[in-house]
Amino acid sequence: VLGGGIGMLIGLIAGYKEGLFDNIVMRIGDVQMGVPFILLALIILAIMGGGVDKLIIVLALQSWVPYARVVRGETLKLKNQDFVEASRAQGSSDLRIMIKHILPNLLAPNIILGSFSVAQTIEREAALSFLGLGVGADVASWGGILATGRDYIVEAWWIAALPGIAIVITVLSINVIGDWFRDYLDPRNVEQR
Repeated sequence: VLGGGIGMLIGLIAGYKEGLFDNIVMRIGDVQMGVPFILLALIILAIMGGGVDKLIIVLALQSWVPYARVVRGETLKLKNQDFVEASRAQGSSDLRIMIKHILPNLLAPNIILGSFSVAQTIEREAALSFLGLGVGADVASWGGILATGRDYIVEAWWIAALPGIAIVITVLSINVIGDWFRDYLDPRNVEQR
């Protein structure tokens, strides 16, 4: 949610204003997308230390770019539409146009992106916890349970198998819900509802 909110705000401003800010933000996003998540997480968590709050920061820092790109693209498309031009002709400020006219049109694609981001965040948190960089040993985490189960895989295979199955089922379920949202919010499917 934090990464999505930051990404939407940055993408909205970058798409509406364009220019230097847009160029700088999109190049920062390009560079960040080129750095593997685990490497970035290792660097940040090594510098800042572990903990739930640090993990949230790491996950948010990595997840803002897709939101910024989607929102920027939609904003570039929407800002020259007739309804925005009409609002501008009536004397609406840029802030009012962004909040009242552009932002509501950005919700559908971001709801869909959000569902996929939740699934990806679950996987990333489990991976970091498995590596010992996640929420910590005192907090239950599927990745932490997987790491514990690794030591007992021969004697008690279910310790590792059940959290792994839970991760797979959860991620698949969230992705199916995201697909349903995509189909439901698609204007071309209105007649089928």
